[in-house]
Amino acid sequence: MERSLLLKTRAKNLVLAVVASALGDGLIPTAFAIQSFKLDSSGRLLTFVLIALWSAKLISSLALDKIPTPVFPARIMVLSDFGRALAQVGLLVYLLLFANFWGPALIISSFLYGFFAPWFGPNRFSLLASILTGEERRKINSLLSAIGDALFLAGPLLGSALTLGLGFKAVLVIDTFTFVISMAFIASYWNVRSKSGQQEAPEEKTAEPSPEKAAIPHIRLPRWAVHGLVTWLIVATTIGFIGSAAPTSVMDRFSESTWGWIASIGAAGSLLGSLLSSFPMWKKVHWNLLQIALCAAYAGHLLALFLSSSIYVIAIATSLSGALTAISGITWDVLGQELPSDDLVNRFAVRDQIVNTVGIPVGMLLFAFLANANGISLSILLVLLSVAALVCFAPKSVPQKS
Repeated sequence: MERSLLLKTRAKNLVLAVVASALGDGLIPTAFAIQSFKLDSSGRLLTFVLIALWSAKLISSLALDKIPTPVFPARIMVLSDFGRALAQVGLLVYLLLFANFWGPALIISSFLYGFFAPWFGPNRFSLLASILTGEERRKINSLLSAIGDALFLAGPLLGSALTLGLGFKAVLVIDTFTFVISMAFIASYWNVRSKSGQQEAPEEKTAEPSPEKAAIPHIRLPRWAVHGLVTWLIVATTIGFIGSAAPTSVMDRFSESTWGWIASIGAAGSLLGSLLSSFPMWKKVHWNLLQIALCAAYAGHLLALFLSSSIYVIAIATSLSGALTAISGITWDVLGQELPSDDLVNRFAVRDQIVNTVGIPVGMLLFAFLANANGISLSILLVLLSVAALVCFAPKSVPQKS
């Protein structure tokens, strides 16, 4: 009884820590977008801020993939929160001391923030596995997922309201305090070991690798997967472009607060798509058709963003592309997981990650270099999306049922 009560108390601390940390994460993208736009209405500064944030996350994620699971996951979570708080405090101090050269300071702060952010999530899962039983773990994971969706939706609205109402510096102060609160809650798990740290398998230390495992076979993905990766590369490039172009275009033509609503509508569309993807009806719809519809949705999203004078049209286009991205993406992942061997599944996942790693920053750079030539960038992306749709029509792009 006492142990059960202790577990519930410690799980409560973890939930509160995640809420505080996620709240801090939710405020920053919109706050940085609004402040970057104020400093440079062309959108170039915002693009470089996003590239700095995204590239740092990539570097950190690659590093995470190469190191063993930490023995004390809570300590890494505290380090993640401390690093993000330090990035905000450093930027705040700079802005208080110097009136000029805000742009480079925003870029450096974004890079530091992005570098420390990826260390929180994986270690949170390790910590959950260490302190909770199977049934408790399921309930807490469901709760954390619901909290994450809610904060993901509320973040842009709250971030825009605080930035416009209190100012960018006040948001940095609030964000720093959210991470301090998170660290205070996580501190109760300081000496909790991960499962890998609690027990080791001696046979794994002494066993010699077999020649079969030592050999690296030549793995070739099926043609449909290669074609699919091509289409996802184009979609990822479009997503990266819109990630920079949308806030700039919306804030320039409407208002800064409007962007918070559009970002939330896009997140709501993605959440709706994730919920709808679990319905049985999608099993009857071929992935190729979903991907063609997705390409058409992003073409409509681009046209609405640059040509429509109605914020409602932009909102509908944003939510539609978000929903179809989730539905098509989940269907695509399931196809990859159904490949006949573990080696093929792993290669599929690695290539899919590379596609997103390359495509999103390419789209951001496309906007940065063609910020004053919307017609050219729009034409390039519409042609690429048309190519992606045509690739999906190719007979060898259709996954074969085993």
